[in-house]
Amino acid sequence: MSSERGPATRRAKASGAITPRTTARGVTKYEARVSAPGQGAGLRRQYGKTFTTRADAQRWLNTELAALSNGMASADPSMTLRRWLESWLAHTNLRPTSRRSYRDLMQHHVIPRLGSVRLVDLRPGQLNEMYGTIMEDSNVAPLEGERPRRPVSPATIHKINAVLRSALSDAERDGYVPRNVARLTRLPKKVAPPRQWWTVQQVHDFTEATADDRLAALWVLLLRTGLRRGEALGLRWIDVDLDTAGPGTYPQARVVQQITTVGGVATRGEPKTDNGRRVVVLDGVVVAASWPTAPPAASTSPRCRSSASAQRRSRPASSTRSCPAGAISS
Repeated sequence: MSSERGPATRRAKASGAITPRTTARGVTKYEARVSAPGQGAGLRRQYGKTFTTRADAQRWLNTELAALSNGMASADPSMTLRRWLESWLAHTNLRPTSRRSYRDLMQHHVIPRLGSVRLVDLRPGQLNEMYGTIMEDSNVAPLEGERPRRPVSPATIHKINAVLRSALSDAERDGYVPRNVARLTRLPKKVAPPRQWWTVQQVHDFTEATADDRLAALWVLLLRTGLRRGEALGLRWIDVDLDTAGPGTYPQARVVQQITTVGGVATRGEPKTDNGRRVVVLDGVVVAASWPTAPPAASTSPRCRSSASAQRRSRPASSTRSCPAGAISS
């Protein structure tokens, strides 16, 4: 019994060449170009880079051909850091506040300095040099008429590198770079600033000074529970339990969301971390500040409005504290 075999198909290989080019000023440079299999039968893609010496061109060409031979070639050798960061920031699943913070860091510090560099050409040394330049530039005295510059701390450099490390990790996973160079950088040592707390007297003085403030209940809640501002603003009636009838039960609030501002727009979201979902006990001082009279039952309370001004318009002045501090409608 015989079997017929079709013609053998040969796998297309990558090739390369170096061509000397003379500029208008008579300077000779060397263009190294690679021709590699493209996506689809019979298709090929070409890319290259220009060097001042033939040796550098040959070294780059050998590296590219070796990567293609080992299946480590970039998915898009022309992808620049700017293009990748802009696409990554637009499509990665991030909290609105994180997206805004990351974009500000990249647009202000990274893209102006390294945005035109191709991902495949990015090296740890370039990042190290950039970080040093960022810190030096921030310490330069402003020119006449310029606003004073805020010095960039080592902590900010760590944040910038963390964003780059995350972005380049996705680039590595998607085949744009063979390694994540942000993992290989030398970062300045972070120096934690000394923490300062209010004294008991300062807390007392502040509470007395703001007793008649329309947000007095919010200030008491923040001072005595340690809630983040967005967590306090995100409290709803359904998150507050004032039932103290049973033994060992206390008034409490469940933190399940937060309200933050992004570009001047209030945004509702989940707590900042997984541990942010928690139950906070409300002591007698918080309850008394929020409800100067008998606290209403959460199940029958009117839905609170998101702004104190709206509360004042819809209720008498004596009842503006009937909602939990920072409570909003569900």
